[in-house]
Amino acid sequence: MIKQGVNQLKLFKLTAALGALTFAAWAGPAHAVENVTPYLPGNSVGTPSGATPPPGVYGVDSIDFLSGPIVDNNGNNIPGLKVQSAIDIPVLIWVPNFKLLGASYNVALIQPFSQQSLEIGGGSPGGAASYNQYGIFNTIIVPANLSWMVAPDLFVSAGLGIYLPDGTYADHTTTIKGVVGRQITGTSIANNTWDFEPDVAISYLGGGWNLTGKALFDVQTVNPSTNYQSGTVFFFDWTAAHKFGKWEAGVGGEVAQQINNDTGFGAPSDGNKYSLVLLGPVASYDFGPVTLQGKLLLPVDADNGGKITEFFMTAIWGF
Repeated sequence: MIKQGVNQLKLFKLTAALGALTFAAWAGPAHAVENVTPYLPGNSVGTPSGATPPPGVYGVDSIDFLSGPIVDNNGNNIPGLKVQSAIDIPVLIWVPNFKLLGASYNVALIQPFSQQSLEIGGGSPGGAASYNQYGIFNTIIVPANLSWMVAPDLFVSAGLGIYLPDGTYADHTTTIKGVVGRQITGTSIANNTWDFEPDVAISYLGGGWNLTGKALFDVQTVNPSTNYQSGTVFFFDWTAAHKFGKWEAGVGGEVAQQINNDTGFGAPSDGNKYSLVLLGPVASYDFGPVTLQGKLLLPVDADNGGKITEFFMTAIWGF
């Protein structure tokens, strides 16, 4: 049975390397979170995040397209307000050939690049406007991601991601008319904060299945330029997929919920919190040296932020 679990990891091959990619950039403005929530909603959907690939060096490159309106406290579209972005997320993952605390161990380095646009219609002072920006997001380091096989075909992982405040940042804000206490940073790609993301995940990989759930908390420090403290956001990604030869297909989704209020200048006075629910199909194909994965996540519900549709195309390979 233990051998079966190891073989199952080989079946998922380099796709499992994405289990280390717990962290990425989300370039959609949100009302209750200053500028952006660093974690890209639904990023780990489709990957066996509880497992770690065999020892080696792996590369991952994900091209992500996001688009949708900004919604208010009741989930209603704010007229004339829409966000679009394209994100490139290159990742380097190293899985050394040793155990730490009885677990497979890996580290990762991630440097996202982003293009985003915030469209503001007639509801803003001075009429319609569009804010466009290109640049780099905060560098992300993963100093430790541990994975244990706790039973045949069952894996549990724990990790930590750290965002450095080194990306393209501007503290210019645009106040949306009629939306009291809301400010949106329309020209900033990155966050001017340190960010810490602890996570845990569990994956069952028996019989060709990938049944995975991953939970993480996103905790930002105070922005020294604005004295603004974004609230902590909880994310849960899940996947139910099956192998069919070289194909893998299934469904996945995500739930995001801000669990405490923002504080500081410009924070919502009514305590509104960001939330998002996504659902959609995921599929991948193993070409041998490279595995390609695609997924489409559609918004089911959202409050105080972007009600976004996400399309991901990802390539995974070993060096």
